[in-house]
Amino acid sequence: MMAITLVMVAIVFVGQIVLLKGYYEVFKKSEVGRIGNQVEELISKGLDDNAGDIISRLAYENDLCIEISDGMGTTLKTADMMGSGCVIHSIDQRVLGSIKKELLKEPEKNRYYSINHPQFMNESMLYGKAIEVNGNYWILLINAGIEPIDGTTAILKKQLLWTTVFAILTSTIISSILSQKFTNPIKKLELAAKEVANGNFDVKVDIESDDEIGDLANTFNYMTEEVSKVGSLQKDLIANVSHELRIPLTMIRGYAETIKDITGDDKEKRDKQLDIIIDETTRLNALVSDILSLGRIESGQEKIDPEEIPLKELIEGVMQKYTLLYSDYTFNVRCDFDGEVIADEGKITQVIMNLTNNAINHTGDDNTVNITVAEENEWIKVSVGDTGKGIPKEELSLIWDRYYKSEKSGKRRVAGTGLGLSIVKAIMIAHSAPFGVDSKIGEGSVFWFCLKKK
Repeated sequence: MMAITLVMVAIVFVGQIVLLKGYYEVFKKSEVGRIGNQVEELISKGLDDNAGDIISRLAYENDLCIEISDGMGTTLKTADMMGSGCVIHSIDQRVLGSIKKELLKEPEKNRYYSINHPQFMNESMLYGKAIEVNGNYWILLINAGIEPIDGTTAILKKQLLWTTVFAILTSTIISSILSQKFTNPIKKLELAAKEVANGNFDVKVDIESDDEIGDLANTFNYMTEEVSKVGSLQKDLIANVSHELRIPLTMIRGYAETIKDITGDDKEKRDKQLDIIIDETTRLNALVSDILSLGRIESGQEKIDPEEIPLKELIEGVMQKYTLLYSDYTFNVRCDFDGEVIADEGKITQVIMNLTNNAINHTGDDNTVNITVAEENEWIKVSVGDTGKGIPKEELSLIWDRYYKSEKSGKRRVAGTGLGLSIVKAIMIAHSAPFGVDSKIGEGSVFWFCLKKK
């Protein structure tokens, strides 16, 4: 702000002080030349009484001395409003004669002379031009006084000095206010960023403005909210994974100690307890595999391998396995598409199984799971629905997160790791394909995903 103020003052100084005299002379020449052109036009039409009146009026309005003479030096018209201050009638006639001769040498050319008055010694401007009229040349002379501007310059210098002082004081105050306005919010953001760096994700930046800094503050607050959510979900993940690991490990250790100390010699009991140990180790292995698989997919280390796959055959094959494993469940499959889709067969099989497991765990007392396949423009939509309690609206956007665990879990008929939906999300994102869930409280939920037709 101070620099801008000083630059503006410098521009004003150069314009009003340094260049003032030159600008005044250019302006004066322009005005005298304009009047000279008007008189020349009158001369070309003839110096009648009307033209004489116009010339007299021009001299009167602009405080000039206008003289028109022929090539022999005879004066034809004079309009003098300067009196004794006119240099045309005051300078040595020999000097005036040489000027007229010079004009006749280069007719139709405007000439300007700067002449000091012989008596008053003040500077004066003399305009001259030789004009051809009917084969003869007339000489037009116009004298205009040049006002001394030294006094004006001195006044302007004093005025500019006080203007400069006032401008600097004003700019200092304004720049101080603007500096506080700009830097205070930035300092708040800086302090808040340090708090976040130290692990305090609950910090908020209180900045109310409609400019870019206000937008930045709102974005920062949104970031801290999301980071806080992620931090909370990470804690939940650790708690959930710890819980999932603790139960099978406790059972493995307990049954192993029982076999060692009590039932080691009882084959029947020993075999049952060993089967439990094997089941729990399988569950642990599945949990670790899901965590590693999810991490590889999300990081891009595990690439998908798209190919043409018969979707109907794939779904029917998966459902046959579930029908054998869960004979007390009803799996309704309706497939209106008998073509091929472009996808990674192994990954899509995993998606179908994870959604089916989720439906089994959350379906209603009728033990029914509905699978439908339908065409939607260039997409094939696969839906897996249950008849359970449904999902609250506020949880629909959270259930896909691997850190989230609903408080209204179902009966969990199928042993899982709690990462099934997260794996579905990662696989569908890797396929660049849409997916989602529709749910109504008391009616159940329908999880769906789409694949590109061949």
